[in-house]
Amino acid sequence: MLALRQTVRSKNITNTLIESAQLQLKPPFQNACHRCFSSVESTSNEKEPEAKTSKIRSVLIPRSKNETVEDKVRPRKPTFNSGDRTYATLNQGIDWVTSRSKVFISFDLEHYEFEPTLLTEIGITVYDPYDKKWDQKNQPVFFPRFRSSHIIVDEHKRHRNGRFVPDNMFNFLFGKSNVMKQKAALKAFTEIINHYNQAYPGEVVFIGQQLSGDILFLKKMGIQVPENIPILDTERVWKESQPEGSSNLAHILQKLDLPHSFIHNAGNDSYYTLMALFSLCDLPTRKCYKLDEPLTIEITTQSKPLSKTKRKHLKAFIPRFEKQDTPEDALLKFFK
Repeated sequence: MLALRQTVRSKNITNTLIESAQLQLKPPFQNACHRCFSSVESTSNEKEPEAKTSKIRSVLIPRSKNETVEDKVRPRKPTFNSGDRTYATLNQGIDWVTSRSKVFISFDLEHYEFEPTLLTEIGITVYDPYDKKWDQKNQPVFFPRFRSSHIIVDEHKRHRNGRFVPDNMFNFLFGKSNVMKQKAALKAFTEIINHYNQAYPGEVVFIGQQLSGDILFLKKMGIQVPENIPILDTERVWKESQPEGSSNLAHILQKLDLPHSFIHNAGNDSYYTLMALFSLCDLPTRKCYKLDEPLTIEITTQSKPLSKTKRKHLKAFIPRFEKQDTPEDALLKFFK
């Protein structure tokens, strides 16, 4: 039957051979042969492959009346090309950071990993360039000083993470944690925002990592977030510099050599996010870490992956430094 199907699909076969071959078969196979031949005829009457692909493209790719398919389907430019980047958020952040005239309010919310609607922590860190604690002459502070606070929601403090997200609820590094009821915690958070918004009208900026999700959650909880406060997302600032690869907070801190620990504590994350923003918007830092240079992608191929024992054996013999330097020489090289 397979040989007959292949014979039917050949272009040089004639109807006489088809009928003679069909008569030599038993009645059940005659029907199968008839269906096979009819399917071949239907496929031969179809349009050309080019017409079919153009029809599919016309459905999947919308175009205007005066635009052809060839104009719409064109090779895409690589994402690491500097001409494709948009630096609107980055430029705005550099202007705000270098002017030292904006009040940055960085905040972060932590939730229970198995029930995202349960709020477990609130972290808030404020950079106030005119903070009287640091300068009594009403002059902007050159070295950034932060006020950081951490709130643990009393009703949900027993809902501990650890399966998918690290459990660092009680590992706040920049002060003492405050255990409060959820209603009181949200009220205190709102009062802090309103205090700075009224004291510095038009000078307050929200800072955060993927902050739109936290603001949406606060609105669902009944918190009135001021609409006149602009938002500066550190993830978006990083993506404008490094469009490829990871963009989570730990990755950004590691790439910028910023010391950090106990990530996924809301207070720590709000502090680290503000640190990352000041580094990303500092021009010498960007030049040092080559954040504005075109990306280079290296592709390496390996014929056969190493076994687990060979990887351990190879890792044990990797030297810590390129040369067998003494600790004194290695320390001097680090600071040179």
